[in-house]
Amino acid sequence: MGLFSFEIQPEVTFSSGANARLRHRLQSSRCLEPIQLSRLCHFSLGSLTLTATPNPELPIMREEIDLNGTLLAIDWLDAAPKDAPNVTPAGVLLLFPGIGTNSRRGFTGMTAHHLAKSFPRHKVGVAVLQGHDGLPLKSTCFPATAYVSIGDTGRLIEHVSRQFQGLPMVVVACSIGAAHFTHWAGSHPEKVKQCGVVGAVLVCHGTSARPAATAVDSSGAAPFILEAYRDILRTNFPDLTAFQDIPGFDPSKLSAARTLREWDEAVLPLYGFQRHEDVLDAVDTTPQMMRALPMPTVFLGAANETRRWSDGMPTDAYGCLWIPVDDGCGMM
Repeated sequence: MGLFSFEIQPEVTFSSGANARLRHRLQSSRCLEPIQLSRLCHFSLGSLTLTATPNPELPIMREEIDLNGTLLAIDWLDAAPKDAPNVTPAGVLLLFPGIGTNSRRGFTGMTAHHLAKSFPRHKVGVAVLQGHDGLPLKSTCFPATAYVSIGDTGRLIEHVSRQFQGLPMVVVACSIGAAHFTHWAGSHPEKVKQCGVVGAVLVCHGTSARPAATAVDSSGAAPFILEAYRDILRTNFPDLTAFQDIPGFDPSKLSAARTLREWDEAVLPLYGFQRHEDVLDAVDTTPQMMRALPMPTVFLGAANETRRWSDGMPTDAYGCLWIPVDDGCGMM
């Protein structure tokens, strides 16, 4: 091993209810082989999660879903040859991206393309939340931490469940997309079962709302996230003074925001919150909610993102793969 490289050993842990088959498959897989990393290219590797593009790009069809004035969408990928006969899908793989990625770019885009090619008999879709990835924003759900409390993830899952009634569904989610999903699923475990969600893989879920939000500002990630947020608003609402009549909302605070906390505090009135602490309480996925998850769930992330859940994991078949890192928010 060279001077500018180092090796890390992934680890895996299981809930008490994990079955023998799951334990064997994870423990014997290549996932647990040592990983060689460069000390010089962490930021280059990190940028791949945002900028990598699949080659070739598969055909993508966007399905827009208007729910009483709220516009959501799903990008459906098609890996079937043009002359392939139509077949009944065997299941649905639904992805929820992190900020800055979509069906064509970054971690989610690469993963969605890989899944579509690997499982051609399954429908593979990437969720598009309000205002994201060019989707028009038709409400006052400005991009912010508080948006997690709205539950649009559940509305999309329920729509897909009705569209493909009776088919099993697996959710793959990353970063804030994973937070969106677990918050809804932990709050509505009965709906998870009704919708046929049989499993989930959650990447870089984070520990909870407070340390994750703090890590955004302390790690230097805030400028990137705020620029993505501002881009959504510039595209949809070039003149924010149109919203200045909303009690307590001051558009100038959004322009002046330099941290995620300042941005989140500026949009509090749009979501009906009074304090920043109230937002963090409303969007947090608590250990009790984690225990309520009714399906097998795999968490993939850094050690300090997952160990907080060691006492709150689902008791069904569960595996958690993590990469040891220094203290702090490993995702950031």
